Amino acid sequence: MGGGGGAGHANNHMITDGGAGGGIVIIMAKNIAGNSNKILANGSDGGTSIHDGGGGGGAGGSILLYTDEINNTLRTEAIGGNGGNAGGVTANRCYGPGGGGSGGVIWYKTNSASPNLTTNLSGGSNGIVTSLSTSCLGLSNGADSGQDGVENNKLEILTNAEYGTMPIANLGEDMTICDGDIITLSSAEGNNFEWSTGSNEESIEVEDPGTYYLSIYSGACISRDTITISQYDLPENTLPTDTILCSYLGVDLETGSPDDYIIWSTGETSHLINVIEEGKYSATITSTDGCSIEIEIVVSACTNNLEIPNLITPNGDGNNDTWIIETIYSYPGNIVEIYNRNGALLFQMENYNNTWNADNLPAAAYFYVIDYNNGGNKQQGSISIVREK
Repeated sequence: MGGGGGAGHANNHMITDGGAGGGIVIIMAKNIAGNSNKILANGSDGGTSIHDGGGGGGAGGSILLYTDEINNTLRTEAIGGNGGNAGGVTANRCYGPGGGGSGGVIWYKTNSASPNLTTNLSGGSNGIVTSLSTSCLGLSNGADSGQDGVENNKLEILTNAEYGTMPIANLGEDMTICDGDIITLSSAEGNNFEWSTGSNEESIEVEDPGTYYLSIYSGACISRDTITISQYDLPENTLPTDTILCSYLGVDLETGSPDDYIIWSTGETSHLINVIEEGKYSATITSTDGCSIEIEIVVSACTNNLEIPNLITPNGDGNNDTWIIETIYSYPGNIVEIYNRNGALLFQMENYNNTWNADNLPAAAYFYVIDYNNGGNKQQGSISIVREK
């Protein structure tokens, strides 16, 4: 497409327009029957001024003939427009005329022009000064004619058939994945991939939320797409990794939020289950977002051989004032008894709560018996009371 001519200079007078550039003509056909017709892409002439500078001529346009054969005479023109003359009514003032527009360009497919093709790519003539009352009358005042245009016989138009399939980058809709999930992003075929991660592979694996970009190149063609990955939180597990079973009543296992779906290895689907046998138990917790975790807990049978403190100092200082058996609560129905050297029962409590403080007994050694109420052996030992003198 030809460029437009420059406008003439105006000193607070009428502005003189430059000529319009020629257009673009594209013809793609197996053959063209010229029949002495013309194809025109000429630039127009610049405006003539009666007060000031003349307008520049528009450049010739572009003609593209993508054909194997031209039958009969075909005339083509991409002529530059003529520059406008410069006139004026003010004496002794030389105005600048417009320069001529350059000729256009013609492209054709074959290696040489067809003998039936005639071209005119002449540049436009420059304008002259037409002011009668000046010494510049008839001069160009520095304005030049336009250069002639050019012919090019190496026109190539890239088509899918000649250049391959246009790539299509399509990463699909935005999606949300579960925390920890890894997904594969990929698109259609292509021969040159460029991801926002820096990878040039056909596909990438991602696990972090964010926006990912893909560009696929195929020669001069390019296709781009983006996808945004968001993330759901995983459901929460509130179970420890292990616990002990000390009662014939079993032990309760509870986990998950109220809206979660849970299925245990026992086949139960409630949030809380009771187990009466030792072993390994597992569950799958699935949130309302569809995210799942696998959990596991080991339930072990407790033993009737706890570590029992053998000394208390009930002096009211808040330190070791009572007899504390750390895991006694794991044995519901337990019975704790304290005896003196003579075998007299001094203290007895069912479901001992770690509150015995020697009951003002004198400092001495005493004996205990613990029945865990689980069918196992009773545990026995000594406990000493130490008081400050």
